[in-house]
Amino acid sequence: MLNLQKDKYPKDADKNVVLKDSFINAFSISDRSVRVIFDQVNMKILNITDNVEVVMGFSGKDFSNMSLALAFKFFTLEHYNFLYVWLKWAYSLHSKVNPSDLDRLVNVRHAICGVKVKHKKGHDMRILLRHFVLEETENHIPIVAAVTIDDVSHLMKSDFYWGRIISGQNIKSIHHIVSTDKISKHCDILSDRELETLRLLAEGKESKEIGKILFISPHTVDNHRRNMISKIGVRDTTGLIQICKMTGIL
Repeated sequence: MLNLQKDKYPKDADKNVVLKDSFINAFSISDRSVRVIFDQVNMKILNITDNVEVVMGFSGKDFSNMSLALAFKFFTLEHYNFLYVWLKWAYSLHSKVNPSDLDRLVNVRHAICGVKVKHKKGHDMRILLRHFVLEETENHIPIVAAVTIDDVSHLMKSDFYWGRIISGQNIKSIHHIVSTDKISKHCDILSDRELETLRLLAEGKESKEIGKILFISPHTVDNHRRNMISKIGVRDTTGLIQICKMTGIL
C-alpha cells in the first residue's frame, strides 16, 4: 500500500501538508462524531477531536501514535484489508478520469458504511466513515482530508461494508463498491425508483400512499423497501433513512 501512495504523489507533495485552523471547522457534525484531519500523503493523523475516547475507547494519543501496521490491526479479521481496498479503489477512479474532465473531481466526498472495527474494551463495532478532501495536488489527488467517524453499530445488520464516492458540482459522478464483490460500479447504490420510494418513506408516508403517488402497488413499495434495507445493510426502515441521510444519499 505504501508503493501505491508513492506512485500517486509527487516527491514534494508532503511539503504542502500544512495544518490550518480553518481545516478544523471545515465540516460540522454531531458531538458523537469523531473528527479527524488526515495527512493522506504520509498516512498520519494531524488532529483528532477529544471525543474519540468516548466513541471508540482509544485516546487521541493512541491514534496519533498508531503506525500503518497497527492501523490494519484496528479492523476486525472480516474487514482487515479495508484500507487497501478503499485506497486502491479511490485511486483507480482518479486514474480513469481524462484531464479534460478533472473539474468533475471538485468537491470529492467519500462515505464508507459498515466497516467493522475493534473497540478498545474488546467488542466489535460498526462505523461510518465520511471523507472530505481539503487540499489536493495539481492533478486533484488528495493531500489533506477531513474524516468523520460515527458508531452505527445499532443501525447495521449485515456483515459487509459498502463505499460511495461522489464528485463534481453541476455534473455529479457517483461510484459505489460493496465489499462482497469489490467491483466498482458507475452508479449510485440505490436505483432512481428506490430513491423516490425512500424520499417518501422519509416523509412518513405509508406503503399504500406511496403506491398511489408513484403509480405502483403497495407490494412493489414493500419490495423496494426490503431491497434497500438489504443493499444498505441496516436493521430496519429507521436505520435505512438515518444511514442514507448521513451518507448523502437522501
